[in-house]
Amino acid sequence: MFRFKFSLSAASVLSVLLMVCCFSIAGAEESRIAAKVGDEIITEDQLREYMAATNMGSSKPATEKEALEDLITRSIMYQEAKKKGIDRKKDVQEQLAKVGRNIIIQALMKEEAVFTQPVTEETARELYEKNWMDSRYPRWVKLTIFKITYKDNKLAKTAEEYAGSIRTQIKSEEFDRDPEEAIKKLREKAPPPDGIAITATQYKKIFLLKFRQVPVVIEQEPLKMKVGETSDPLPVPQHPEVVLINLTHEYPQEELPFEKVKSDLVFSGAWLLQKERMKQYLETHRNEYNIEYLLK
Repeated sequence: MFRFKFSLSAASVLSVLLMVCCFSIAGAEESRIAAKVGDEIITEDQLREYMAATNMGSSKPATEKEALEDLITRSIMYQEAKKKGIDRKKDVQEQLAKVGRNIIIQALMKEEAVFTQPVTEETARELYEKNWMDSRYPRWVKLTIFKITYKDNKLAKTAEEYAGSIRTQIKSEEFDRDPEEAIKKLREKAPPPDGIAITATQYKKIFLLKFRQVPVVIEQEPLKMKVGETSDPLPVPQHPEVVLINLTHEYPQEELPFEKVKSDLVFSGAWLLQKERMKQYLETHRNEYNIEYLLK
């Protein structure tokens, strides 16, 4: 199955999770105490929750001892920050207000049943049979993906500019016929700047689905393209690279077996059904508010 995988760095995710955990420590209630750090306590329940959250996306799960040390470290940092009055700074207060606002909204969505239950295999099959979001008859195409990578973050803009400069020089028919010769010819015609490299990978026959839930536009971009077109440069979050996509060839439409698309439907179905519920909720309440658009 054709899929690009992009994620936040482990350090970024860990930092966010640690920050969340640090604010929850003070609110501990009925649970055995795992550690005391000055005026704060860390409970076994908080330790288990933290381990479950951090180990979910980690290739090397943290041990209980490591997790507890993380929470102790963050607790010390939190208490030191309060001593220095960091929590009373204007920018910090504004960020805390945003977090609180999101928590209230999430609670409302739960109370109003805006959230949907996970999609079961039975529900996924029903969505498939109804040909929902082209699940049965997707586009089948050949794509050539160009990665313009850079060694230093200072070269990010240069890499994007280089990607833009070669965009019109990419010829689908050449990559369809002989991709290795075509990328060699492209490199000779438009050599990448120092510290920047370009590679091309071809996906010979893949299907494009509208309902895939992805954090970036790279899987969705080809859906808007015609044969022979090359996308605008697409910077990849958390990666030192810019991507160009060329829709090299389009195949005749054919039916996709349910088993091939089941995981996509199960994964994204609940999210899309929730969007539908949210739309209905807003249609019910929007007229109760006077909304003025002030930006021209």
